Amino acid sequence: MSEIDNTEITVVMVSREKFSQTQASVESLLTNTKMPFKFIYMDSKSPASIAKWLREKLEGRPDTTLLRYEYFLGINHSRNIALEQVTTKYVAIVENDVYFHPGWLEELYRCAEEEQADVVSPLINIGGPESTVIHLAGGETYLKDAPTGERYFHHISYFEDEEVADIHSQLKRQPHTGIQLHCFMARTATLKALSKFNNAEVEATGTQELCFSLQRLGAKIFFEPASVVLYLWGKDAPLKLYDLPYWYLMWSEKWNHYQLRVAGNKYKVNKNWGGSRTELWWFGYHRRVPFFPLIEANRKLFKAIKLPFVGFLIEKAFEKVEVAFSYLFVEFLIQTNRSKQLMCPSIFQPYPKPWFKNSEEAETPQVEAKLETSSPTK
Repeated sequence: MSEIDNTEITVVMVSREKFSQTQASVESLLTNTKMPFKFIYMDSKSPASIAKWLREKLEGRPDTTLLRYEYFLGINHSRNIALEQVTTKYVAIVENDVYFHPGWLEELYRCAEEEQADVVSPLINIGGPESTVIHLAGGETYLKDAPTGERYFHHISYFEDEEVADIHSQLKRQPHTGIQLHCFMARTATLKALSKFNNAEVEATGTQELCFSLQRLGAKIFFEPASVVLYLWGKDAPLKLYDLPYWYLMWSEKWNHYQLRVAGNKYKVNKNWGGSRTELWWFGYHRRVPFFPLIEANRKLFKAIKLPFVGFLIEKAFEKVEVAFSYLFVEFLIQTNRSKQLMCPSIFQPYPKPWFKNSEEAETPQVEAKLETSSPTK
């Protein structure tokens, strides 16, 4: 492997869903990355205490750019702004709730150079910094046509929830079709050839869209298990109260449902996918993470008094109330200046018409216009 020059790689860090893990993420990046890299941090209206810490931590660091915005940016909007400034051969795009293990960037670089790969994805674990539970070890993402004639999104994360020690011998460098947006490294020219990320997309559909775009380009995607990072999640990475506005925006019921329909129309997948109960339940389940201690306490209480069914009914009622609250809270947020740049749809904005089999609905000017108007705004 050739000598690594400090102009070879830029690391771009964006805010995924919360701010409370920013310090742990940045500290691990700076401590555990020994090779030189340029650094762009996209500060999307983080709380004042975190903004202050970032300024003090990054002040004076060579080849470092801290871009602070006094309103929330969507994840893709942040990626687009940062990518415009990248001039290095490679760019690693990471999220601010990722913990980096020693050698993570060196191994991604090594794989890209040795395999002449366009995109390289690391082994991604989940939990606290010491967790060895796998979140993603490569995967598959592509459109698949069922024997019934219906088309659907095929997405599999290999070895999800497995312990690394249990399947270590099966973790090998190899080409894959799926990556996760938590962390990946790409040739800058490859990403710029894709044009811009779609600012209207949510994280759930953005993963598939990036994979499809790379596949259309004929990009070479590799998984490199020697590079290890971790998605900070669970009891060891709890949310703070100040996380909730951004958290609720990123997991907006309306925004996620809306984009599922847009993606369904664009790729002519099963007409019901945009309204899938499974998908919408998952969004709500993820969003209700801050309330898990309350939910668990409810279960224990009614189990102790031998009325578990009553506890179940209360839990389901709470879920309905939380969904209604989420719509109202997000609507309030998107009407304020701090959310003026987000493309989160209002509750008053109608959903795109669903695509129906044997129709031309997905190709009508109305649907195409919705896709075209999701260009970046500054």
